[in-house]
Amino acid sequence: MCKFRSRIELGEAKAVALEMQELGPTGAGFEVVRAYAEYRAGNKEKALEDIHELIQADSDDNTVQVVGATVLYAEGKADEALELLSKHENNLEA
Repeated sequence: MCKFRSRIELGEAKAVALEMQELGPTGAGFEVVRAYAEYRAGNKEKALEDIHELIQADSDDNTVQVVGATVLYAEGKADEALELLSKHENNLEA
């Protein structure tokens, strides 16, 4: 998962989104990273829907917490981002 997130930050969001789409879903962490790739590639509306759904369904997942909070903060929702991150347990990333 870190490999995909690193590539997204290096400007390869569109390629990562396509690659992850081909692999198919493997869990909430994978799906939130895929949605983040879509978000960073400019497909914000659908990505935001997917991320909000994942936050509702799997807010205990560490990757959902970190990536979800990143997107919430980017969207100007700092309070919601902090609330999501407050759910972490022993997660050094959060």
